[in-house]
Amino acid sequence: MLIEQLIRLGRPFVEGGLAPAQILDQVSDVGEPEAKGFLQRVVIVEVDLPTSRTAVGRSEWVFRRLQTQGKKTVEVVEPDIERARTAPFVIPAGGNPVVPQGRYGIPAYLFYDKNAQAFRESVQHVVRFLQGRMERTTFLKRDWAPQIDLTNVAEQIYAFFRKGFEDDGKCNGLLILALVGPDALYRYEPLGYVPRPGDEGIVRTSELYPDRVIVADLARIAELFWESKIAEGEEKGRRTGTGAMCSICNKRGDVISAYSKAWNWFTTTWVAPLPAGLDDSNLVDGVALCTDCYRALTYGSRLFDRLTQRLPAALAREVFAPATSGYAVHQGRSGGGEELPTVYGGVLALPLLDDVLADEMTRRAFVRRLSRMASGSTYAGERGRDLHLKTITGLEMWLPDLDESRQYGLTVLYYSGDPGRADIHLRGVVDDVMPTVAAVVDDVVHDVYDASVALRVRVLGEERADRMKELFRSLPALLARAYGPSHIWATLAAALHGEPLSRKAFVRLVAYRLRDLTARYTQHLGHLRDEVLFFLYFDQFLARYRERVSRKGEVRVMRDWQTLIEMLDAAKQQPPALEGHEELGFAAGYFMREFGRRYYARTEKDFLETRVITFGNQVTPEVILKYGLLQVKPQAARHRIGVWDLELLLGSVMAGFLQYKEALAKQPDEFLAAFWAGYCLHRPEKVQEGEKASSGAEERDVSQTG
Repeated sequence: MLIEQLIRLGRPFVEGGLAPAQILDQVSDVGEPEAKGFLQRVVIVEVDLPTSRTAVGRSEWVFRRLQTQGKKTVEVVEPDIERARTAPFVIPAGGNPVVPQGRYGIPAYLFYDKNAQAFRESVQHVVRFLQGRMERTTFLKRDWAPQIDLTNVAEQIYAFFRKGFEDDGKCNGLLILALVGPDALYRYEPLGYVPRPGDEGIVRTSELYPDRVIVADLARIAELFWESKIAEGEEKGRRTGTGAMCSICNKRGDVISAYSKAWNWFTTTWVAPLPAGLDDSNLVDGVALCTDCYRALTYGSRLFDRLTQRLPAALAREVFAPATSGYAVHQGRSGGGEELPTVYGGVLALPLLDDVLADEMTRRAFVRRLSRMASGSTYAGERGRDLHLKTITGLEMWLPDLDESRQYGLTVLYYSGDPGRADIHLRGVVDDVMPTVAAVVDDVVHDVYDASVALRVRVLGEERADRMKELFRSLPALLARAYGPSHIWATLAAALHGEPLSRKAFVRLVAYRLRDLTARYTQHLGHLRDEVLFFLYFDQFLARYRERVSRKGEVRVMRDWQTLIEMLDAAKQQPPALEGHEELGFAAGYFMREFGRRYYARTEKDFLETRVITFGNQVTPEVILKYGLLQVKPQAARHRIGVWDLELLLGSVMAGFLQYKEALAKQPDEFLAAFWAGYCLHRPEKVQEGEKASSGAEERDVSQTG
């Protein structure tokens, strides 16, 4: 159950002895990129409780710096987390954000442009804004909470907003009631005071007393923040006593509902038929959590949110491209076609056994590494064993070294929809991925790409050899192209678990696309060449994957393309020895390309298009033999085409059709893919002097490789 995994992910943070500052960073939104829109306008209502003096001032809790992007210099704005954590908040993920939502630990409230406009209109609008939120604020609900002159505070806020803000744009911000006093969350200290790291923070210099600063007690703020989270869970029900049991750890006592804002996937934002007698306030009878598990869920869900990213558009196009249409696949890759759904991916890193984290030092190290992973840092691997996950998952993040002496597993989730509305379409889940296996698969993907330079140059040309880099260096994209979008998640799970991958299924799908492109093939020759490149590339990947990862599965039959080309180039002196029906297909394609070049030089017609693939014919062993190979000598005699140097090759190919007749009948897909590989990889020598230069399909297949 996913909620159980999130609780396991968050439990080390609950038990890890984090400082209050670290707790607030994890469970609030002060460090999120979206926070900067609010932190540029921080309105602080300073109330000196002993004297009841009040002042309103504005602060900016952001850092600004200039950054060069191309020919432009842009301003980059980032949250000032040191100050922001003194008044933590959560940005609403759903519902109407301008109205009160959930619970507030302390009187720190986000306001939006619509709220700011209302503040300028009347004091009553300010009073309504504050009343609705103060009633939901844990600190102000305490019996000993200080009394606030709401009318006086509202009047001062109204007067402040009437002056307006100098900067343009939407007036989103953060409104803080900084109640300063001996028993309050904030106190005064002399100017220059150095706060205790992790336990205190400076809010700002006092508006009332310029020689003092306002200091926040982060420990108490963190405690209140947790209490507000627990109160949110209680809204959907609470049970006490020995009959109340946690659904996760089986602990008996006080339990609250998991259907709350602790995890936005578990919010009840739409009305579904509930069992008779079970209303919204009794959802605790569905999934109940003790307070410790609820805290762990809060940590885990927040961490999962930070470890979730949107899949790049290029990868999404590969994943959703129609697998059986060669033309549609290439249109999809170029950005054409229908609008694609937004897909998100998230990663969970968990120990296989919970007792791994029983040791305090191990637990602290685990928390530190996951926090670093969730920070979004783009460091290039601090340690040699850190693993970048982009290649194998499509997600731009680093997996820190998790200590190979202990067993950890990764869970990767892919989904679409709107989490803020609990509208989730779970597309794929890959459980229990061993980092060691993932690292080897990552190496295989990179090694195959590095070893394919000659192939890519041969097919695409030297200048465009890296044109398909994004596809070839992404495991999800490779698998989607090889097996189709309906099998992407199953094959990704198999690859990351080190299980065998089917060569037969991959070749069958490639052959299907090649058949789709065969009709009017001269117009689709660029796409055909791309398919041939993918066929040979993924075949190399499967061979190396079997050798280094799965160590079992279907064995590659056809020798590598360079060996075959060298053998066929030497066929003028020595008949080639063809090993299997795939190599026969490769040799047949090579031969048809060579003869087609000579045929065009005499007739200015494409032999394959005008003599072989006619009347709806497809490239099958029977068609190639009957309309192609058996017509070579009659056509050569008719048009006076010299083929004496092709006799040995033609004889070997003709003999191969007899030798591998049974295999050709059972496995025509392998023949088809290999045929086009031989056809596209052969580079005929230039025509002899006196012959016409070929310009039609033979030149088009070079010009269409882009």
